[in-house]
Amino acid sequence: MPFPVRTALMGYGYAGSTFHAPLLLSTKALSLDLILSSKSQTLSDLFSSMGVKTTSREEDIYQNPEIDLVVIATPNNTHAALCQKALESGKHVVVDKPFTLTGAEARKLTALAKEKELILSVFQNRRWDSDFLTLSQAVKDIDLGTIVEFRSEMSRFRPQVRDRWREHPTPGGGLWYDLAPHLLDQTLCLFGLPQSIFVTLQTQRPSASTTDWFNALLTYPNRIAILEASMLAADPACRMLLRGSKGALFKQFGDRQETMLLEKTPLSDPLWGVDPDPMLYFSKEEKTPQRLTPLPGHYQAYYANIAAAINTTTSPVVSADQASSLMVLLEAGLLSAQNGKAVTPSYTPDEQKTWHPLLK
Repeated sequence: MPFPVRTALMGYGYAGSTFHAPLLLSTKALSLDLILSSKSQTLSDLFSSMGVKTTSREEDIYQNPEIDLVVIATPNNTHAALCQKALESGKHVVVDKPFTLTGAEARKLTALAKEKELILSVFQNRRWDSDFLTLSQAVKDIDLGTIVEFRSEMSRFRPQVRDRWREHPTPGGGLWYDLAPHLLDQTLCLFGLPQSIFVTLQTQRPSASTTDWFNALLTYPNRIAILEASMLAADPACRMLLRGSKGALFKQFGDRQETMLLEKTPLSDPLWGVDPDPMLYFSKEEKTPQRLTPLPGHYQAYYANIAAAINTTTSPVVSADQASSLMVLLEAGLLSAQNGKAVTPSYTPDEQKTWHPLLK
């Protein structure tokens, strides 16, 4: 397949406009050729000078032999059907998180991609957050002893409920489907698949109609991971905390790339992804914590890897089997919240061996 990988973006809402379009346009090995949107004419005026066409018809993507890659950034409850159509049309596919709504849907699509020998991946951009990159490097450089606890939180202060589909009581709506995929994915990169998951879901804001707070407890043989998200966090909640028998790593604030994208900062800016908030290393030997300079965030790496996977023998960093096992875990979390007890998910052999955790 010749360079560049010709790409169609399905959906130009928040995810499509904020993340996917800018990243696709900045990836040299990709070419953003077509955008599907209900506001096709408006977007045509915006993108025509860039050589990007727009359409309101799905068929214009599936039936276009020049399109190599389809990126799906539509509402969550449409992901599975659109992904299946794209794969059946012979297209490589990237799906925004969450991959699907159920583990069964995810496994079906993973099997289809393997059958057709197509690349299928989920946009887990937060693997390239500055905080997670820094933590991942720090655990290689610093001996924390036996890791016993990991805490990870993505909270915001948004007391007013916004009128958008993510905050409506529709399938795939709510904070669990919105932020849990990120927190779970980072945790699985660190530790692999857990033995069990126990989840509490709440609707805390008076005008909210869907989940806007969650707490998830993941249990491993010798450690736990506690994941949380809130829409009523006026305090500067701790982004990450990793505790071991010899020390701990602490990060107060999170990655700034989403903010930079919203501010229209060029991805070529030399300060792109720079994080001014240090990670702190606490140890018994030192009275004051050591300040670790964060590695810059780098969302561009995701699509560079996808292009390489399509054009060469490189494997996607975010594999379909990883995405499927995460959906099995996400669904188990919902079942746990409904029943009020921990759930032990069942994974396929491919799902079990697809993770290569940093910490064992």
